[in-house]
Amino acid sequence: KGLDFKLMVPQGWKVEEGNRPNIVCKLTSGHNYFMVIVRDNITFISRNMAKEICESGELDSGAIEEVNDRCVDSKILAASNTEVDTYPARLVETQFKIKYSWTDKLFDFKSYMWYVMYEDLMICILASGPEQEFARTSLRFHQIVQSLVFFDHYER
Repeated sequence: KGLDFKLMVPQGWKVEEGNRPNIVCKLTSGHNYFMVIVRDNITFISRNMAKEICESGELDSGAIEEVNDRCVDSKILAASNTEVDTYPARLVETQFKIKYSWTDKLFDFKSYMWYVMYEDLMICILASGPEQEFARTSLRFHQIVQSLVFFDHYER
């Protein structure tokens, strides 16, 4: 997708191949995972426009749509404006249940989704894990996002 970036891989986490075309980075540790998903935007979005979109909250429903694709009983727990490597971003925390193909049991999960509009790209950073572990891994997810560097804007 043309996105040149780098992020910290925590010790003990595995770097895996993205299993879908738009997943450009996937990290896993047990049942916890962290993915960078990149899609084309319809048009170029300036930082000011991105900030307005984030502040409007219109990206929040996208978080539920992402989760509802594979999960049940999903809901938004919190949403706030933030930045990822100086770019305006929207952080949405969700809760949902997921069913794996090998069992009929539903498992409780939580996730963070950071939405970053990076010029002509929409970047969704998804961090998710079992609800009972989420308080412990939450800090690690934030550290990974804070380590993220988009190289293009430093070269200008």
